[in-house]
Amino acid sequence: LGMRFRSTAAGHVTKIRFYKANSASGTFAGRLWNASGTQLGSVNLGTFSSGKPGWKEAVLSPSVSLNANTDYIVSVNIPNNWYACTPNALPISNGPLTAVEGRWGNSGTYPLNASAGNYFVDVALTVP
Repeated sequence: LGMRFRSTAAGHVTKIRFYKANSASGTFAGRLWNASGTQLGSVNLGTFSSGKPGWKEAVLSPSVSLNANTDYIVSVNIPNNWYACTPNALPISNGPLTAVEGRWGNSGTYPLNASAGNYFVDVALTVP
């Protein structure tokens, strides 16, 4: 699960984060992709048991440079298919970032399918 996003400013993605649903459990990995499906970076977000919902994040090392006004995809594998979602919640903007659409597909692969749902997968962007 993930989202397609773009930034109005060039910068560096320094973290990948997601909202862990209460029943979600297993090992979670985050990935950053360009719009063509090439993986640009990945990070282990941790192994979690059921319970303790909330935002989880990990530092993307090395950080990944983003160009302004270019689409990217951030995704997180959800091992047992328990995830947070708000239907018909996108697009939405915050600062230079715009979440354009939700994305979903097979776990660990480039998420090809688009949706207006917000799956609560996000990046931390540092703008110089």
